Amino acid sequence: MCEKRFPTLTALKQHQLCHSTASDFICDTCGKMFKQRQSLQRHARGHNETRIECDICKKMFTRKDCMKVHMKSHQPKQVCPGCGKSMHNLQEHQKICQKSRSKDYACSVCGKSFLEKRYMREHQRCAHAFEGLFTCTNCNKKFMYRATLLRHMPHCIN
Repeated sequence: MCEKRFPTLTALKQHQLCHSTASDFICDTCGKMFKQRQSLQRHARGHNETRIECDICKKMFTRKDCMKVHMKSHQPKQVCPGCGKSMHNLQEHQKICQKSRSKDYACSVCGKSFLEKRYMREHQRCAHAFEGLFTCTNCNKKFMYRATLLRHMPHCIN
């Protein structure tokens, strides 16, 4: 058996049926056998519903949303230019793929690029907020701290 745990004895017994080899429930329409009554009932509903056939491979579906998902499998796969993965729905993938998004926001101080303006602003606030506050009058070198400038001054040769 497996290592799964269940909150109730009823849930455990229900799960144990999937490990059983007995198939006590048989579909009257097609003869398919099931271990659980709910599985048979779900299956049987499919016999009564309108079926939609795939024009390409002739596979049958009882739900339009399942057919729509299936149809994507017949489209050629596209390769994401950012990460190199191939998939049927490139547009959806690119919404979440960080590597494929263009970095349109460049820091005016150092030129580092960012995906979003807010990330660029955060970078500027953290990385460049104190940049160049203290400048050596001899060589124009910039320092973040006055103490560092004062340590530099006696050694500065212009």
